[in-house]
Amino acid sequence: VLCKTKCIDSDKVGILSTLEFYVFMPCVSFETFAQQCTLDYLKAKYPLILISIGILLLLELFARLVAPRMSKDAYRKLVYRYSLIIPNFGFFGYSLMQGLFGAEGLMDMMLFTLPMSVYTATVGYAVLTNQPGKFSVKKVLTPSIIAIAIGAVVGITGLRIPNVLMQIVGKGSACMAPISMLLAGAVISQYKLKDLLMSKQAYFVCAMRL
Repeated sequence: VLCKTKCIDSDKVGILSTLEFYVFMPCVSFETFAQQCTLDYLKAKYPLILISIGILLLLELFARLVAPRMSKDAYRKLVYRYSLIIPNFGFFGYSLMQGLFGAEGLMDMMLFTLPMSVYTATVGYAVLTNQPGKFSVKKVLTPSIIAIAIGAVVGITGLRIPNVLMQIVGKGSACMAPISMLLAGAVISQYKLKDLLMSKQAYFVCAMRL
């Protein structure tokens, strides 16, 4: 509504996306792993990573078979392939999981989606930019992945972090959900609702993702 009524310029909301990617999401990642990640937890929950990798491989095979049949346009084929593989587990998914199941549920989800995060930053990026092979390990080191690694070390070792720093991280984490909702609305506002509702392929992709 804010973007449609020109109270906010939709072209200027990029700063929110930048803050979400470089500040708020890393805060959530660090806080969750620092508080929830222990050796006992990893021993009990490591199958989540294996299951995720298995599902990812099946989705990759499915997308390679289905996406080419969904459009004649070369780039749309790539978009459909990516969309059929990667669920919306980022900003929106984390907010939903945290709201429904709390910190423990969010931790399970973040561990489960770790392989998908790596895939998104490497293969997924190459697919969307149509640059096969044009990725490196550096792309895996996103702010959230780095925050997860540091948080895991803190959680496993029991390292004590000054309370003031954890309060700052907590405030940053609290910003993640509302900012992600505003971003989702800003993106939707740039399209005509009729065009979104009339896309048959969009319904199919959404049905498959669900």
